[in-house]
Amino acid sequence: MTRSSSGTIYAASFIFDPESGVSSPIKIIACRDDFLPGDSKRDDLRDVVFSGGLYGLPGKEVQLFCGTSDCEVQWRSVVDPFQV
Repeated sequence: MTRSSSGTIYAASFIFDPESGVSSPIKIIACRDDFLPGDSKRDDLRDVVFSGGLYGLPGKEVQLFCGTSDCEVQWRSVVDPFQV
C-alpha cells in the first residue's frame, strides 16, 4: 500500500532481495478506479485500496483481492507483480 500526496492509497508491490538488502522500485498495481464504484465508511476513505492477497491463476495473471473504500472487498486480475 502506498499513499499519494493527495491522500489516495493504492495497492502496490515491490521485490526485496534479503541477501543483498536491495528492493525493486515500488510499483502501483491497483487504484480505486480499477474497481466497481461502492460505498465508503467515510468521505476521506473513498479513494482507498488495501491490498489483501494474491491468488495464482494459470499463466501470467493473478487475482488481486483488495478492501475498497474501507467498506467492501473486491478483486481483479493483474499481471503477477512478483514474476521476475
